[in-house]
Amino acid sequence: YYGYFYDRRRSPKRKSIPLGVQTESAAKVLLERKEYEYAAGTFDPWMDESTTLAETFESAVKDFLDSRTRTCRPNSCAIYEVVLRQFVSRLTEGILADQVSPHDIEKFIVHDRSVKHSTRRMRFERLRACFRWMHKTGIIERNPIDQVTPPRVRRTVPKYLSLRQVEHLLATMRSHREEMLSLGRRPPSVGWLQNATLVAVYTGMRRGELCALQWDDVDLESGFITVRSREGEFETKSGHERAIPITPTCHQVLTRLMRQRRRPRRYVLAAAQGGPLNPAVTSQRFKFYCRLAELPEYITFHSLRHTTASWLVQNGVSLPIVQVILGHSSIEMTQRYAHLSPTAIRLAMNASLPRIGSANRPQETPNNEPGRLPDNLGLTTTGTVASYSGCPVATP
Repeated sequence: YYGYFYDRRRSPKRKSIPLGVQTESAAKVLLERKEYEYAAGTFDPWMDESTTLAETFESAVKDFLDSRTRTCRPNSCAIYEVVLRQFVSRLTEGILADQVSPHDIEKFIVHDRSVKHSTRRMRFERLRACFRWMHKTGIIERNPIDQVTPPRVRRTVPKYLSLRQVEHLLATMRSHREEMLSLGRRPPSVGWLQNATLVAVYTGMRRGELCALQWDDVDLESGFITVRSREGEFETKSGHERAIPITPTCHQVLTRLMRQRRRPRRYVLAAAQGGPLNPAVTSQRFKFYCRLAELPEYITFHSLRHTTASWLVQNGVSLPIVQVILGHSSIEMTQRYAHLSPTAIRLAMNASLPRIGSANRPQETPNNEPGRLPDNLGLTTTGTVASYSGCPVATP
């Protein structure tokens, strides 16, 4: 592909420039940029006969990030930008896109022992997406990352809370507020965090989904919450809607919030000014109380989602159903919780494998039925702040 420039005052009036790419889409991107530079006076195609518009890797990265802003969530775009900027900073300045070698990639991913294995894996996935896009658009002829061995995927056991730990965490929030009152200090607002914790545990919603939840998404009469995208405001991770049943404890929390709602507030878990909760602040305050409750350091707000899945699986709920509740795009994501269901696995094997020499014996029946989420964490609903009273419930 070639780019053409015309100026009747120059000689020749028409100047062609080799673009150095093999697809029309990539050629249009390059030519548009050079036209802008020509208009700004920073590029002159008549000055150098050997002028070529072959992309530098840095400019190709900019084009890739621009393409991602139209298809990816803001958080994902931010991660792409951080990883690619780090990679660009380690390359020779001005290196062309087709000059990046597999060795350059390996130095950034495989040989960098200053970062965790999960970070190396994340870097590889982001770079792979970028190089695939460059190859597809014709910016590069060969994809160097195809020659790089990806870091192995390490399956880790999801970190979740026991029922007693959740009860203790809620109690810690309440007791901290009472302690500040007794000391004559300004008491922290904890009701919103207690409510967010309970709704998260009893729905398995992601933090972003929870903060973006609006009353239009809640149907207390039918008993379902709809997790949906809203253009310009929020987009679900998968891009699809899903319906989550409202459990009794969740229904209790939502009913009280509905009664306390100040119209025209749209958000279920609203901030002081009526807008949505800030996800980062929610995580920070949750972590503060986790530490105050002396819970393991690895516990984060996302652990509540793992808690929902773990409790469901431990109580015999099938993985496909858990997948639907959590909104996982593939069953592989939900398989992480399979080890928490030894009873279900044992019963499945007993029911499926015939016993030699026991054709006339009666078939064994399960001695326990699939359960449900442990309900009612001793939550009382007096006043505007959710409070907690302990109850002896066995850990799932």
